[in-house]
Amino acid sequence: MIIAIAGFGDLTRYVVEEFPIAGHQVVILTRSLKSLLHHPAVRQRVTDYSDESLDEALADCEALISTIVDLSQSYVDVHLKLLSACQRSKQCKKFIPSEFAGNARDFPDQPAYFRHFNATVREALRGQNEVQWTIVCVGFFADYIVPAQNRYIRDMREGSLINYNVKEILVPNSLTDTIDMTSARDVIRGLAALVRAPEWDQFTFMSGEKTSWENIAKLIHRRHPDFVARVKTLNQIIDLLAPGNSDDDILFAQLLLYSASGAATCPEQAVSQQRKKLFGTVTFRSLEDLLSKA
Repeated sequence: MIIAIAGFGDLTRYVVEEFPIAGHQVVILTRSLKSLLHHPAVRQRVTDYSDESLDEALADCEALISTIVDLSQSYVDVHLKLLSACQRSKQCKKFIPSEFAGNARDFPDQPAYFRHFNATVREALRGQNEVQWTIVCVGFFADYIVPAQNRYIRDMREGSLINYNVKEILVPNSLTDTIDMTSARDVIRGLAALVRAPEWDQFTFMSGEKTSWENIAKLIHRRHPDFVARVKTLNQIIDLLAPGNSDDDILFAQLLLYSASGAATCPEQAVSQQRKKLFGTVTFRSLEDLLSKA
């Protein structure tokens, strides 16, 4: 299949490596040519995201995946343009927006800093029937359990929960809280399989491992005994959300709330069913697997 990828971010670097292995050709939609891209199965097409530009860029593509992340109205504007382009296209009738967070099915307004943007895009997706779409839910990217030099995924702009610079794990709410963690590379391998599925559910769940913050802390501490786990209680998180705090503090508190609310935990039954149905060829690695190779 010829798969279009909107944006050249951290996830796209995994796409460039993994999609050709899965037999796909890749078309990167970008505002400017990137010197990092050198692969016979990967092409770049410069676009200004106008209708004419997108129509030309998607002319031979069969599915479109967005990796664009932007905490502004631009995120909505670009995604609506991408959806419209798929609606106009003769064959590009599958679209995956750039969410890749937690259980959006049961917690549609988490993470809070994306809630209005995501709601607008989802409303547009549900309001049409020409284009297949799905929201991909993965919990947290497991890559954050290893140092930055061992991953393409950069530290979250919202703040670091696992901070190798200060040797600290900041735990939202409680050590016993569970979350799902999935390697970014495994997510991309999952997407390479997902695009071939004839029909999609509205929500697609992937998980490398369901675990607790306590287990994460123990795993890291075994390899790095100088790491310290510090709990930020729910009341402390709520205090950070109070008016008068800085925008950065509020953004970080919303990230903490994403975990504390349970939104970063994927439903086990859906994960199991979709793994059998969609991802039989994909190996989702555990945190131990990732740490052992770091």
